[in-house]
Amino acid sequence: MDPITLTIVGIAVSAFIGLPALYYQRRQTRLAEEDREAKKLQAPQPRIDVLARIKVEKIVRVGIVHYPPFVSVMGDEEPRGLYIDLLRAFCEKEGVRAVFEQVRFSSAVNAVRDGLVDIVLSVFQTPRRSRIVDFCAFMHSVSVSGVVRRTEDRITSQTDLLQYPLRFVVCCEEIGHEVLEDHLKIPRARMTIVDTSNIADIIAMVATKVADIAVADSLSCQHGLAARGAEGPKLKPVLRRRPLYFCPNGLMIARNQEPLADWLEKGLKPLLARDDFQRAEASILEEYHGIISKI
Repeated sequence: MDPITLTIVGIAVSAFIGLPALYYQRRQTRLAEEDREAKKLQAPQPRIDVLARIKVEKIVRVGIVHYPPFVSVMGDEEPRGLYIDLLRAFCEKEGVRAVFEQVRFSSAVNAVRDGLVDIVLSVFQTPRRSRIVDFCAFMHSVSVSGVVRRTEDRITSQTDLLQYPLRFVVCCEEIGHEVLEDHLKIPRARMTIVDTSNIADIIAMVATKVADIAVADSLSCQHGLAARGAEGPKLKPVLRRRPLYFCPNGLMIARNQEPLADWLEKGLKPLLARDDFQRAEASILEEYHGIISKI
């Protein structure tokens, strides 16, 4: 065999052996990086008694997201809503001051895990979130449904979401995202995931035919449709009678903070039985019948 042929054969053999090895090496490196990231998320954080610090400093740092009627955050105005009023009354009774800080649903878990806030008020407990943080003081639940164009007539149940080649849009790391990805196993290729806490952003994508259905909690869907005003009739809610999921709504706290959880549970729930809070809650349950339920 002449030298040129030997050289060609050598290159071919090297490529045959080397390329798979290179691919394997890169794959192992990527898997190792993913494993390190997963361990970083699950790694136990230094144990800090959050309640003890709150009682010493007389301050509780509260993360909030605009989610009326539980929490309403409008520009520079003071936050308000049923859960805001409950927490203020509780803090007054306990002699501590609540300092509110606006967060996004997509960053709320990290804010609690990393100790940037002590609690996040009015947030859903989900299996994905529960791997990293804890929850307490559940008072209500909210269903998960969707919004479609008025002309869409294929969707009446969860089965239809799996049966038809629908295009989905969800808010990143919110409940619609988790339900589609983890529970229904909808392929990523059929989902548009938008990094926003504003339901109007994903409903607009349904209205403009970029997606067929926006999936979110029913309360956000209701607010999103109401906000569209005159355009509202072009869209409609679906899956209200047969929801995809029911979300327990409560307070998000860091893991291994049982004293804090007990303090919040024993303080907030009895307050809800007070006459003024009972009237406010009854009004909410009536207005959002079929969307919000009492736990």
